[in-house]
Amino acid sequence: MIADNCKFGPSCRYGHLLNSAHNTTALSQRNLEGLTVQQLRVLLKPRQSEDTKFPPICKFYNKGDNACKKGSKCLALHVCRFYILQECTFGTKCKRSHNVYDDQNKKRLIKFGVDVMRTPKEVLKELRAAIEDTSENTSSQKDCSKSSIGAPTSTPNATGQTASASDDGDILICLFNLRGKCLYADRCQNLHANSPYQWQYQLRGIWYNFEDSGNKELELNYCDPVTEACFTDGTNLPSAK
Repeated sequence: MIADNCKFGPSCRYGHLLNSAHNTTALSQRNLEGLTVQQLRVLLKPRQSEDTKFPPICKFYNKGDNACKKGSKCLALHVCRFYILQECTFGTKCKRSHNVYDDQNKKRLIKFGVDVMRTPKEVLKELRAAIEDTSENTSSQKDCSKSSIGAPTSTPNATGQTASASDDGDILICLFNLRGKCLYADRCQNLHANSPYQWQYQLRGIWYNFEDSGNKELELNYCDPVTEACFTDGTNLPSAK
């Protein structure tokens, strides 16, 4: 329904009513209740580009005799990593799953917002690109850490106003916190925001978060296709100490 491409219509087993009691409460808790259906589609539609977020491939499942002890409770994909990378030499004799759309894997993909109405081939292509990008980024970060000569002037935390230490520092919104399940609490290195979006204000090279009211106002302006500029009345600008 959000992706505007559900082919099941009234027979779909998933809810299609945004104004149901559950959805109304969920939208209100995230300051999204004022958005139209079209605006919500822009914000929530599963991304189908190369930056789509995927659940990780379970490294324990890919070791030894499918050694993952969590089984169906594992939050990672139980699929052959080498198959994803088109490097599996065992074919149909492989002891690990080559089905990215089995029941468990499909649930994990849906939870991460991946559009599973597409063909497995399309999802596998993006998943492969995500794995390759992650490998490259990890390698780059290791190289940078070896040559680093200084640390950022400030360190962001889960609940603080500061969102990043510099123009180059990107801080992600913690999705686990939005679901109410972040185990790191104040130690989380991602931002614990009240919404899946967070507008910021720069002062002296440091980015500060808008309070909920200003954050919501800016998002409403940004999502309105008729509005040519994002704005707020300025009363909700965060103060820097």
